Amino acid sequence: MVGLLVQQCDDSPDINRLNQEFEIQEDQLITIELEDEDKAYINVQMLSIQESRCPANASCVRYGEAIVSLAANGVEETVHTFDLCIGDCPQQNEGFKETDTVSVQLDGSNYRIILLEVNPYPTTLNMQDPRRALLKVISG
Repeated sequence: MVGLLVQQCDDSPDINRLNQEFEIQEDQLITIELEDEDKAYINVQMLSIQESRCPANASCVRYGEAIVSLAANGVEETVHTFDLCIGDCPQQNEGFKETDTVSVQLDGSNYRIILLEVNPYPTTLNMQDPRRALLKVISG
């Protein structure tokens, strides 16, 4: 179940801008301020990361994938949820569909949220370490 995302205070260190890369951890909320509009923002919340990529120091039959579940909303507070995937994403890869990018409409404007990386890359020694996703939100 997804709760309602709310705007963070202006003094929060997690405020970013469009076209800027940012890292996000599970249950973290990032606010992206929109430069061309007063008091406009986008919230992106990490819901979960499912990591099944082949560890760097292992041999695997399949490369695997990392799936990041996110929620996003704007000022109107309509929450959109979606999954982004990097790696070998057969369950999500239908035709030429990009699995690392999603287009979403918030407050009447179109944005693309792009999953760039999931870190740390798995090894047999760090499989239990918390993961962070590197994301970018762009207009269009």
